Amino acid sequence: MTGVWRRAAAAGLGGLMLAGGTAAPAAALGAAPGQRCVAAPEAVAVQPYQPVRISEYWLMALLPEGEQNVMVTTDASFEEVLAHHRSTPPAGLAADDTTAAFSFDLETGVSTLHGGRWRTDCGPARITAETMRDGRSVEVRDAELLTLDGERGWGACYFDGGVTVHDRLVITAYDAEGRVFDRDTWQ
Repeated sequence: MTGVWRRAAAAGLGGLMLAGGTAAPAAALGAAPGQRCVAAPEAVAVQPYQPVRISEYWLMALLPEGEQNVMVTTDASFEEVLAHHRSTPPAGLAADDTTAAFSFDLETGVSTLHGGRWRTDCGPARITAETMRDGRSVEVRDAELLTLDGERGWGACYFDGGVTVHDRLVITAYDAEGRVFDRDTWQ
């Protein structure tokens, strides 16, 4: 993964900033010989277009149009952003890839929301978000995982903020055996 986003945020997302990062080397995410493949056992399966409350002000929805189509928006602009994503699906992720998105409070410089999407034959059993400040780990949070009901091989995740614009965020995805299969760092 190059860590560079291939598209800009959709209209109506307000303060949502999409950011890329650099990826550490990772093993292939597909089922290797002898590896147990899981379908994100802790993931919540949601219906297409179903708004999922991921924070006080933000909703997430997974859409069947396009590839790995996930939207994040406020209550007020849900229908507008949904129409945009249905008519202009984002580019799909590369195989064995994860991404992240951030929402920053422009006044305080503190991130209030994180989310992302993943694509792999074997779904992640767990995704964590680690805040790094001045070279030290400050906090590690488990992401909530979502999948689109009836779909396989991709999904979305979200977790609370707590990262400032000066921190690094390390997203780590684990397989069913607890092994790291993808790790990306955003700064």
